[in-house]
Amino acid sequence: MRVCRSTLQTGFLNITGQSPSSYLRRIRLGQVRHLLRSTLADQTTVGDAAARWGFVHLGRFATDYRNLFGEFPSQTLRPELAPKDESLAEH
Repeated sequence: MRVCRSTLQTGFLNITGQSPSSYLRRIRLGQVRHLLRSTLADQTTVGDAAARWGFVHLGRFATDYRNLFGEFPSQTLRPELAPKDESLAEH
């Protein structure tokens, strides 16, 4: 069965409420967020994480990321807090 591109895009929009490219962008943004949240800040940069998922225009990426998640990617990538020394907490 052959389907023209516009029919496929219209069908996708009707079912998901977004275009295929918007859908894929959201998936990729989610993957970057996962990477930033699961990697220590000294092991990657926002730019490296974005590039890994195909984002080359960092300004546009940061805007899309903030619009979707309510924070900038640099806010997601935080250094892990060192565990508290329990021997000091007792004193």
